[in-house]
Amino acid sequence: VIDTANGAERLLADWVLREEFDGQMGGKNGYGSYGKGDLACIRHWGEFLRELDRVRGKRRMSIVLLAHSKIKSVNNPEGEDYDQLRPEGIDKLWPLTHKWASVIAAGTYRVAVKDDKAQGGRERVIRLQGNAAVVAGNRYGLPETVNAGGTPAAAFATFARELQKAKKAQANA
Repeated sequence: VIDTANGAERLLADWVLREEFDGQMGGKNGYGSYGKGDLACIRHWGEFLRELDRVRGKRRMSIVLLAHSKIKSVNNPEGEDYDQLRPEGIDKLWPLTHKWASVIAAGTYRVAVKDDKAQGGRERVIRLQGNAAVVAGNRYGLPETVNAGGTPAAAFATFARELQKAKKAQANA
C-alpha cells in the first residue's frame, strides 16, 4: 500500500526539480517553464509503475495506491460544464496511472436530490464504476457501489470480499 500516490508524485517532482533542473523552478529552462518538469516526470513515473508490476508478479501480491481527491471542472463540448471528483495529483501523470490501475475506486457519500435539494450524505460508499461526477472504474465487473461501513477496516473488508467474488466469477467464465 502506498499512502498516497499524490505524495509519491510530489516526491518525484521534487527529485526531478533537483536532479534534472538543478533546483531551478522558474526561468526559460526551469521546471515550471511550459510544463517541462511535469513532462520530465512522465518517464520516471512509468518506470515506477513498471517496478510495481515487477513486485506484484514476483511477490504475487496486490498493489494499492491511495490518493487524496479533488474536484475538477470539466469543459463539456456537448453541453454545460460540470465538476468531477477525481484523484489528486500531477495531471500529466494521471493517464499512466489510469491505464495501469485495475481498479479505480472513489470513497464518497450516497446523496440523492429531491426537489433540487440534496438529501442523505451520511452513508459512506465506495464507487467502483465511473460517471460524469466521479472518476472510477475496474476490470473485474465490480458493482457500481459498495457500502463502506463506518470504519476503514469495514470498507476494506467489503471491497476485498467483492473483489474476490468478481475475480472468481471471471475465472469461472
